[in-house]
Amino acid sequence: MSTLKIGLIGEEQDIRAFRALGLDLFPVSSPSEVAGILPDLIKSKEYGIILITEAVGEAARAIVEEAAGLPLPSLVFIPGSQGSRDFARERLRKIVERAVGMDIFAEKEGRV
Repeated sequence: MSTLKIGLIGEEQDIRAFRALGLDLFPVSSPSEVAGILPDLIKSKEYGIILITEAVGEAARAIVEEAAGLPLPSLVFIPGSQGSRDFARERLRKIVERAVGMDIFAEKEGRV
C-alpha cells in the first residue's frame, strides 16, 4: 500500500510556513487558479488530504462541491491570514444536516 501525500492550496503568504511540515504546496495568486490545480490533484490519486484556505475554497465552491462526493482526497478548509470567513463552518453544517436530516447546530446558535 502506498503512502498518500498531503497537499495545500492557498495564497503564498498563507501557506509558506507549511513547507516545514513536509506538505506539498500549491500557491495561487487568485482563487480562479484553483480550477487548474484541484482537479489535477484529485485525478492523480496521490493525495489523501488536500488543505485549502477558506478564501480560495469559497471562490472555487463549484469545484469543491463536485469533489465532495469522492472518498479521497478529503478536502479540509483552513483559515487564511485574514482569519476565518465561516465558509468551513457553513459547509460542515450542510454536510451534517444532509447526514442527520436536520440542522443540529441551530439550537446552540439560537437559530431554531
